[in-house]
Amino acid sequence: MKTLQITIIGAGAIASIVFLVIITCVLETTPHTEMKITGFDNVYDVNQIIRFQIHVEGYGNSCVGTPEITIYETDQPSIVAYHEKSMSFMCPMEPQMLFFSGDYPSQNDYYLTAIDKEGKYTLHVSYRNTEIEKEFMVKAK
Repeated sequence: MKTLQITIIGAGAIASIVFLVIITCVLETTPHTEMKITGFDNVYDVNQIIRFQIHVEGYGNSCVGTPEITIYETDQPSIVAYHEKSMSFMCPMEPQMLFFSGDYPSQNDYYLTAIDKEGKYTLHVSYRNTEIEKEFMVKAK
């Protein structure tokens, strides 16, 4: 009886390890992107310089491009205060899957803008298959 119990426990442990290895491999080979906005505040004064970067990392095809960035009035999304269009730099004829990490516009540079009207705004960033948003206020001095 003890041999049967040990065999069952051993088989269960091996099955669990195999399952974890398979899940880990699937997650590491599934395209995904994580983004973070750095240097961005919650409140700005009217006409104050807004300076920020976007950090991206993940796994995906080797087509390289830039994030698309839009700042719009939160209550009226059709009123755009800033727009930076995404651009593709290169895309091989047969893109390969790879890990990527980077800062936009670059590690030593920033997106810069200023807003001349007070109100509640939303920063919207899209890159590859991911989108993030951050709301902020612009107030009169």
